[in-house]
Amino acid sequence: MAFITSFMGVALCFLLWLNIFWSWAALAEDGLWLGVFGEEDREVQAALTLVGTAMVAFHLWFECIYWRETQCVMPPDVDGKSALDPRAEGSGVPVQYRWFGLPSMWFTSKKASDDLRLWITYCSRESCHVKAKIFPEEMALLALNPDGASYLRETLASAKLFSMANFEFLTRDKETGQPRPVNRSEDPEELALDFVLFDNFSEQFLQPPEDYRGSLMRLLTRENPNQSGSP
Repeated sequence: MAFITSFMGVALCFLLWLNIFWSWAALAEDGLWLGVFGEEDREVQAALTLVGTAMVAFHLWFECIYWRETQCVMPPDVDGKSALDPRAEGSGVPVQYRWFGLPSMWFTSKKASDDLRLWITYCSRESCHVKAKIFPEEMALLALNPDGASYLRETLASAKLFSMANFEFLTRDKETGQPRPVNRSEDPEELALDFVLFDNFSEQFLQPPEDYRGSLMRLLTRENPNQSGSP
């Protein structure tokens, strides 16, 4: 929807400016464009088109910032397996984030992003042919609250794969990788994502404990966070 809106806005502005420049270059002898629009009409159209172009430009700028800050998936580390650590020198921060800094939130792997989208799709839609779009900024707003940060960490770690269409718990088949109903001897598959905060000033990974309100943020001593993070 964002792409369609942006494309239509750019196309409309292009057509309007094309009409304006054409009216200036091929003006009739009577001074009327298409036999109807006079000079004042053309000036009003140019002014309104200028305002509309500015609005479209601001919209495109917002979309670029939004995607940069909320839809980031970090590339893997040099070994191709472990998650990238922004504290590492040299290749720690990807090239696209070295000028303006790290994004506000990111997934450390594409698998983490795909898993979260899969869980959200199955639990929120009756049809799972098209995966739902995720809004990480909503999780970031929830994490600003002490209790919300703890609930978010617990949810990302323990959320069960559930099908709203069939109203049953699922697990992914080991051979095909496709979700299927669990057997009596099986447990539903858990999301198993780690929610991690990254302090850019101290370059430390932090994680809220189960009772965030009654204790301090826990410092992670591991080399890399497992799945997902937010600075």
